[in-house]
Amino acid sequence: MRVLAVGMGGAGSRIVEALHNFENKKRVTRTFTGLAVNTDPDVLKSLELMPEGQKLFFPRIHVGPDGPFEKGPEPHAVTEALLNHDTGETDAIFLICGLGGSSIQYIGPLIETIRSSVIEPVFGIFVIPDPKYEPEKREKAIIDLKKVSGQLDGIFLFENDLITPDPLTIKTKVSHSGDIQIPFLKNQEPNIQEIKKEEWSLFNIEIARRISVILRAGEPACESGKKPGEVVVDAGDIINTLKVTGLISLCYAREQVKGLKSGLSDLLSSGDSYTNDESRATRIMNLAHQALHQYPSCRFNPHMAEKALILVAGPPRELSMKGYMASREWLNRLIPGGEIRGGDYPVPHSHFVAVVIIASGFPFYFQESEE
Repeated sequence: MRVLAVGMGGAGSRIVEALHNFENKKRVTRTFTGLAVNTDPDVLKSLELMPEGQKLFFPRIHVGPDGPFEKGPEPHAVTEALLNHDTGETDAIFLICGLGGSSIQYIGPLIETIRSSVIEPVFGIFVIPDPKYEPEKREKAIIDLKKVSGQLDGIFLFENDLITPDPLTIKTKVSHSGDIQIPFLKNQEPNIQEIKKEEWSLFNIEIARRISVILRAGEPACESGKKPGEVVVDAGDIINTLKVTGLISLCYAREQVKGLKSGLSDLLSSGDSYTNDESRATRIMNLAHQALHQYPSCRFNPHMAEKALILVAGPPRELSMKGYMASREWLNRLIPGGEIRGGDYPVPHSHFVAVVIIASGFPFYFQESEE
């Protein structure tokens, strides 16, 4: 699945950078091209991995004949810059931003301008602040979300307090290239600012990892010399699952397989390489349950979802069609009458088995006090 994306504001810009980094790791077929749009030049300057031509700066304050006035990103200029990267093979447009701040005032006009210029579906990827640390921003974020919900073909929602960075990523420093570096020292004096910066970095990496998997799975395996899955998931399957009235939760769980690589990561492996299909099937079932119940991207009731897609990814010898079919049947029982799609995505040389579940079409699911 090939997408063009706009990251608006600080959160959106950094998530686009994280996605750009995943895209650059051993990719033969490009699935993602994104622009970082910001009114703060320092934020754009901090995006070291993004090409300069994909950073758009719009000063918030302009000076006119009658004095200074606030303007911000210009929708037509952003749309024109985005479409300059269109190769004619784009499947969808993603708009990415954090809610609860000032970015929302620019999103509405941008959606309208993009929709008048393209025929592809337009989806939102929005981040909701943690209620414990930013209760006022969260309340505003929920209002913001309801304002734009009817303008988009679907909305991925990521609640900050629910997104748990991958345990392997937490245990080790992760470089910009994604390589494992030296583990954190437990007796090191913590620096609050550095910790906060690292938390956001891990949060952005986790969002990018989940999005990246579904984009790559929707591309033909033959283009990169890989053997296709037994049940192929294509861009049409993904888009049909995403096009809903309501929200989308991107649920994800993975397990590193011991014995598939050497070095430091062996010490951090959480599972064994299985030769028995029963064991492989059980692992996939367990990961499916973890993904939906422990690692959703937002709060929701699975029984309220209209559609779902399950994707099983990992080394070919670690996948199990029995596990995939059992997980799909379980999901079908959980979402009675809904549309269930799915498939497997073999990834040679990978050291992880992962299950991704896209659940879509459910209503807002916030506590009464937050509405």
